[in-house]
Amino acid sequence: MASVGASFLSKNKSISFYAIVRGVDVADRIAYIRHLNPLRLAKPGNIIATFGEALDRIEEPIFAMDDRIDLIVRASEIDVFDKDFFDGLFFGLSSQDEQMDGIVTTALQTLPMRAETQQMLLERSRGRKRDRRKMLEIKHSGHLANVTLEDFKRALAAYEYEEQRFIAPDGSIYADESDGPLLLEILNEDLFRGALTRRRFAATRKRVTER
Repeated sequence: MASVGASFLSKNKSISFYAIVRGVDVADRIAYIRHLNPLRLAKPGNIIATFGEALDRIEEPIFAMDDRIDLIVRASEIDVFDKDFFDGLFFGLSSQDEQMDGIVTTALQTLPMRAETQQMLLERSRGRKRDRRKMLEIKHSGHLANVTLEDFKRALAAYEYEEQRFIAPDGSIYADESDGPLLLEILNEDLFRGALTRRRFAATRKRVTER
């Protein structure tokens, strides 16, 4: 990559991340990556100054680092401390090969999903972080392995969705583009009712509890 110097920093006031790199050869090189704009400017309410006989205000950008790390990249593995940053950094790369096709196919193979609907979910998983996260959760949990069409129908009834919205006359599961997010929420068991009011909610994050 091209070197980044003072001229670059003077023109680009926003940098998405920086890294501290140790090691000479690729085999022993380690990069400690921080998701933070390291350029700091004096702003209202904040003063950046040098300390001496008097405090001299600094008007030019400075490069500042803190003590946190979000990713550690080694030659053979990556330690992830900020999942959202990791997903964003590698989002484009992770949808370019056939792996995503296999993930979607494997996750949905036990249900009678229409080919065009499965393709729609694949495209959404490739192009949208939120949908990809839900598809990966479905794949990793494996909970659809024992789910039948009757189970799917009961889920629709429980949340008062009409069967014909997602089930064709031939018994296949389908959804148009606008219902893609809702179908993923149903498949990922993201829908629930409040224990007190029975209001309907959709979870953005969840964990399995023992009791």
